[in-house]
Amino acid sequence: MTDKFFFYSKSADKKPGKGANEYVKNPDNYKELESIPDWRKCLSNFYVSPFQLDDEMWNSVEHYFHAVKFRNGKKHSKNYDFYKTFTLNSNSPWCLDPVNAKQAGKAGRISETTGKVYDKKIGNEKVPKDVMMREDFYSDSIDKKLQRLAFLAKFAQNPELKRVLLATNDSELWHYVGRGAPNQLWEGLMMVRNCIRKYDNVYNLEEISKFSTETVNRVLNE
Repeated sequence: MTDKFFFYSKSADKKPGKGANEYVKNPDNYKELESIPDWRKCLSNFYVSPFQLDDEMWNSVEHYFHAVKFRNGKKHSKNYDFYKTFTLNSNSPWCLDPVNAKQAGKAGRISETTGKVYDKKIGNEKVPKDVMMREDFYSDSIDKKLQRLAFLAKFAQNPELKRVLLATNDSELWHYVGRGAPNQLWEGLMMVRNCIRKYDNVYNLEEISKFSTETVNRVLNE
């Protein structure tokens, strides 16, 4: 049976293998992981750890995830301008807090029950109603592609977080969802772990992971 870890933004700081649903065959393999406080939270997409990607700075993977919903490659459009508000230096009410970024990421959503467009005020600014999530976000796996980019940037550019990820060894990394929804095996994060392990001593991944806008365009097929 493969070792398994479960994590999310509010995970309890328990020893490896002692979290809910976890399995560890040999705890001695995770002594380094055990020495790092709140290592499960570090794996979360909500964990605040600034990184550079797409010629911008982002405060968390969650920020970049929701930003790309509105990244259509066309500068000065309403969608693209809204995408920029998720960047760390934008000074928007959601540029720092991942929870606020998640709420802002609902912009343009139409309620199935009321038929009304999502209407929310975050801080002193209203989320716009005249933007719309790109149609290919889930259908063309844009979400999975951007996550791999952001995971690599996050962990390659933050030495302590890289240490956490590599200390999970070859375990399966599961994101706890809750509310009766199935937990998610984050294969993209595991791929990034393998990439760092294999290439970190060969290439300067800290710099490579700062993929330019031009490179991101190619990866996202724009």
